[in-house]
Amino acid sequence: GARYNIKINTIAPIAATRLTQDILPPDLHDRLTPDFVSPLALYLCSEQCPVSGRIYQAGGGVYGRAAVVSGPGVRLGTDKPPTPEEIAAHWQEVLSLEGAKEYENANEALMSMLE
Repeated sequence: GARYNIKINTIAPIAATRLTQDILPPDLHDRLTPDFVSPLALYLCSEQCPVSGRIYQAGGGVYGRAAVVSGPGVRLGTDKPPTPEEIAAHWQEVLSLEGAKEYENANEALMSMLE
């Protein structure tokens, strides 16, 4: 939606539920309400918000940006898909984030992977 000036952001909220009521300390449980998430949602929907394509954490009065990064990966199988054993043999390369990069959007990440 960028060409139409449509902004899309994601919120990863941290909120208490009935399931966490017996686990979290009462003062923390009481602060982890949607009331602390909704101000960020409103800002991200406003005309003043300059960003798009980002992920934000919100909960209990704490706000921050999160990011998805992609490591360089490893190319396996050119003529046919690799076997699960080949994947296992290269697992450390699959897991590696050395030289990882944050991409602005999914299209950018996909194009980098296909290069």
